Amino acid sequence: MRDPDLNAIAADFAFDTPRLHVRPLQDEDEAFYCALYTDADTQRHTGGALAPAAARRSFAAALAAPRRTPMQRLYLMLCERRERNAVGMVGLNDIDASARRTEIGILMSPPARGAGYGREGFGALAEQIFHRLPIDEIYVQYATANIGADRLATGVGFRYADPPGRVSGADQRVAVMYRG
Repeated sequence: MRDPDLNAIAADFAFDTPRLHVRPLQDEDEAFYCALYTDADTQRHTGGALAPAAARRSFAAALAAPRRTPMQRLYLMLCERRERNAVGMVGLNDIDASARRTEIGILMSPPARGAGYGREGFGALAEQIFHRLPIDEIYVQYATANIGADRLATGVGFRYADPPGRVSGADQRVAVMYRG
C-alpha cells in the first residue's frame, strides 16, 4: 500500500467547527501572521518577538512549507466561521510520517484570547490530524510558565509525558495525545 500524499492532503486541509473555519495559510494572511510573530506579549513564552523583516521571511517559509517534500510543517488559520476574520493560527511541526507523529502549536490574537476559540480549534485539529493523516501521536511542547497552554492542552485531552529527546530544557513541558 502506498503512503498517503501528505502534500495533497495539506492543500485541502480545511474544516469547520461550530464557530471556526480552519484553512491552510494563504498569501493574504501575511499581515496577521506577522502581527502574531512580532507581538512581544503573544511571543512571551517562545523565543521572543521577531523583527518585522524576520517575520516576513518566516511567513514566506510557512507559506511554502506544505509544498516541500517531505512535508514537515503545515500552518492553518483559525477564522471566525461567519465573518471569516482570523482569530488565530495553528501549526503542525516536525511532521514525521515514518514515526507517525507530529507536534502542534497555537497562537491566538490578543482579542481572541479567552473566548474559547483556542480550545475549539486545538481539539478539532487533533481530531482532524488523526482522521486525515498517518499520525498516531501528537505532542505539544510549551513553557511550564505558560499556564494557558497547559490548560488548553490538558483541556482537550493531552496527557503529560516526558519522551526522551523532546524536552529542550527543565522549563519545558510536553503533553501527548494518541490515536484512538
